[in-house]
Amino acid sequence: MSTQQQSEREPFDAIRRDIAPLVSKLDTDVIIYSGPIYAPADRMIGDIIKKRKARDSALLLLATPGGSADSAFRIARSLTREYGTFTLFVDSICKSAGTLIALAARNDSYRPGAEARELNSIAR
Repeated sequence: MSTQQQSEREPFDAIRRDIAPLVSKLDTDVIIYSGPIYAPADRMIGDIIKKRKARDSALLLLATPGGSADSAFRIARSLTREYGTFTLFVDSICKSAGTLIALAARNDSYRPGAEARELNSIAR
């Protein structure tokens, strides 16, 4: 692995290390996504879920300004196909397409001050 590749992986290694106690305590796969919801991110998330699923439940930590309703549907479908149900946690924003994913979650939780937007914003 090159020095550049190693330096790019370091933040992700730190996140994995930091959430390991949560994963162990909840006995759930934790999926973190922050960014707009468009292709190819939807396919990438679906592929990661298929390849790395280790438990029967999932916790999705989501922060998104929104994006494509089609891509949001594909992400929610991937989660429900592989896990049956999943839990959503929003720390900051979950707008438009993110709201579609939230509708598919069995449970959702929002940090105080987190923002969500109604679905009509993506229907325009």
